[in-house]
Amino acid sequence: MMFTGLLMWLMGLAPFISRTSAIFIHDLLAWTITFVLFGHMRTAFEDPEARLGMRTGYVSQSWAERYHSEWLREEHEGNVSEQPDKV
Repeated sequence: MMFTGLLMWLMGLAPFISRTSAIFIHDLLAWTITFVLFGHMRTAFEDPEARLGMRTGYVSQSWAERYHSEWLREEHEGNVSEQPDKV
């Protein structure tokens, strides 16, 4: 978006691109970013435990099983293989 903003202010940088095209691309990108941002915010507000996990780095066992069971399984397998063998 910065490039299209510069084109709107300094048309001499790229005379082959019209100001109208730069405005269209700028607006299209701005709306796309807005929709993606609001979509992420909506999803974050729907899952308070995910927000807690982003802030603290920890989630409950039940949440991990429900949303990321494969990751949890890999964690358990990794912890078992990293423990020294008991003789």
